[in-house]
Amino acid sequence: MRVLTAELGAAEERLTALAARAATLVERAAVAGVRVDLYVTLDQVDRAIAVGLAYLRTLGFEWSAHPSEQEVRREYDQIWSQLGTRKIEDLIDLPLLSDPASTATLDILTKLATYATITDNNLQVLVGCRAGNLSLELGNCDASCVAYQFLAIIAGARFGDYQAGYRFGRLGCDMAEQRGWRRLQPRTYSFFGGLVVPWTRPFRSSRDFLHCASAAARDIGDVISAGASCVYLNTNMLAAGDFLVEWNAKPSAVWHSHRKHGLGSLAK
Repeated sequence: MRVLTAELGAAEERLTALAARAATLVERAAVAGVRVDLYVTLDQVDRAIAVGLAYLRTLGFEWSAHPSEQEVRREYDQIWSQLGTRKIEDLIDLPLLSDPASTATLDILTKLATYATITDNNLQVLVGCRAGNLSLELGNCDASCVAYQFLAIIAGARFGDYQAGYRFGRLGCDMAEQRGWRRLQPRTYSFFGGLVVPWTRPFRSSRDFLHCASAAARDIGDVISAGASCVYLNTNMLAAGDFLVEWNAKPSAVWHSHRKHGLGSLAK
């Protein structure tokens, strides 16, 4: 509550005390996640990364804040090794991940991958791939939708496989839709529309996903994703040479159509 009311100094003191008292893995993950968000809000991203990495060390991940190319490549190659002969689209049928400790860890990984883009690209790739590998190993939960967006971004922008990247990204969106996982739909659609689709489809193909991300974020009070989707949308419209004033009325209409007809109504 102190974070939400902008009492950030008091929030830091309380969270530090809670971190010392957290007894279970789920409790430690919950406190770590809020501390990560707090330090990002305070523009102390290095401290946010340190908190996330400290939590992961309790699970045996002895990662530097600046991992090597070799570590990154090993984690990425493991994705394809685990995938084997299956199609990317087959991953939607993986069993559901119901273990609270594993789902909490996946939440931390996806959160850390988001903020690591600011500090170290190798760390972002390493953490994003580990999130994907965890889903392949144990099954899917709502955070897997975001994990597959990171695989999409990494496969394309880092390793040049843009078609595989699009398929991972579409997998995450389809999963969020079919499972009804609303908590992370805004982030899932925002990453896909802003960072994946433009590499493989015309710019305007991103718009409906970004409108859906914006409206879905407002529905659940996800102000960070709401802001990010607007940034991606403005960038998209500027790149396409469109007038920014045209986008403002569309999110609710597109979201209403999506809720009625599903992702099949959006660009393939």
